[in-house]
Amino acid sequence: MFEMFNKRINRCDCERPPFNYADYKIEILGEDTTYGEVSLNQCLKCGAYWLKYLIEEPHYTNSGRWWRIRISKGELKAITVENAKEYIMSQDTCFVGGSFYKQGIHKQERPIIVK
Repeated sequence: MFEMFNKRINRCDCERPPFNYADYKIEILGEDTTYGEVSLNQCLKCGAYWLKYLIEEPHYTNSGRWWRIRISKGELKAITVENAKEYIMSQDTCFVGGSFYKQGIHKQERPIIVK
């Protein structure tokens, strides 16, 4: 029982901001029809999988923004470039960050709107 309690307290760094790209194995799946970049990120410490959706509009200053949700290994098969945006928006919570938010990372609860 003590071990379960201890594991909850000592969560992996991938579950708490700030996040560092060097802590992940990153697989870029591609861009969807609205030019959002979809990637799968696997934590190098604990092996957890994360789905990330990134929007950058280079012609606008501070427009970069991303959404990130933890997914199970079983969910990996269901994730595609085409459904990633809707999949993230269907979740109860996610992490949101990027230059649009002045580099601040926050937890977003439903409704999650990706735009």
